[in-house]
Amino acid sequence: MLMKCLLLDHHGPPESLRLGSVESPLPGPGDVRVTVKAVGLNPADYKFLARGVGSWSYPHIPGLDVAGALVMLCCITAISDALEASLSRL
Repeated sequence: MLMKCLLLDHHGPPESLRLGSVESPLPGPGDVRVTVKAVGLNPADYKFLARGVGSWSYPHIPGLDVAGALVMLCCITAISDALEASLSRL
């Protein structure tokens, strides 16, 4: 299944982002799958876009903030069916 996303092909200004599609990853142990309803790019994201991060591979999907609906659990026993998260992985 494909998901829509903003992609960054190399570090640079926000204008470097492009709309694209990638294969949806399957959740692993301790992960969840979320149908994203809203995303936000904040000042920290813009700094990361401008300089890049050594651990990123390109194309990269930027962004730290998402909100949506939980659709799949993997090895998690209790969680609400609405989810707001600030992603800690870069």
